[in-house]
Amino acid sequence: MHLMHLAHQPATVIAVVAAYKYAKFRLVCWRCSVVNSEVCAIANKRLDRDEDEDSASKCSQDCCPECKAPLWLRWSPTDGLVQLERCGCVVHSSCLSKIVKRQHGIVLPSISDPYQFLVVLRRIFGVDAIAVDSIECPACGTKSDSWKRVPEVRNVLTAAAPTAVATALRRGDALCLETLKEALIAALAREGEDKKSALIRWGNAAAEGDKPLCNLLQEEGADVSSELAMLMGEPPPRVQLGSPDEVDNKPWGSSSCSQLKLYTEFLWANEL
Repeated sequence: MHLMHLAHQPATVIAVVAAYKYAKFRLVCWRCSVVNSEVCAIANKRLDRDEDEDSASKCSQDCCPECKAPLWLRWSPTDGLVQLERCGCVVHSSCLSKIVKRQHGIVLPSISDPYQFLVVLRRIFGVDAIAVDSIECPACGTKSDSWKRVPEVRNVLTAAAPTAVATALRRGDALCLETLKEALIAALAREGEDKKSALIRWGNAAAEGDKPLCNLLQEEGADVSSELAMLMGEPPPRVQLGSPDEVDNKPWGSSSCSQLKLYTEFLWANEL
């Protein structure tokens, strides 16, 4: 009788169904959060357990195979590099968490992959135990059952002026995304017209936020560090050269001075 009474009140029925659906959705979200947090904790424990960080081998790659960003970039001050032991590929530690969640946690599966959909369902309902036995490299597909931190040569640059950022880029030091973004904005406001045209796209991407700047870095690759260092570095001091007659009056006691004199005459003749 009570159910028949509810049937005549569509708004009440809709509210009950919506509340039921929302409760199920929140339950699934909670389960996803628990599983993903657990697999990340397991991966990090195995990472911290490896104390022999100096055993990390040299890697020739320039970009992270997961995010496609340069390896000198750090997504946060706590971000670092992790090397997969079997293949030797290096990823950001933040990207390692994404890989672990995708391979051993709960993420939205593709509709075209029914097997992965069944795997996610088994993890949601606790049929499969939460474990991280190995990690498949996103670049070469090799599975590694151990991974280790790559020690930093210098401290990660977290705040600096454009010139300091340019120096760090030339040395190959690591720096945070937020530091790079602030330095690009400051450099765009500081530089003259000769560099400002080349800095416009970088400054605009930095001003728009993290995502546009990340997309631009991913497009350009690791070689962009040289370009950014040149754009943000201090311009070389202008050398004031006199006329050839003025140079003639100075004592020339070496071959280098003679070469400088010839170079000065050339610049003067071509009005450079």
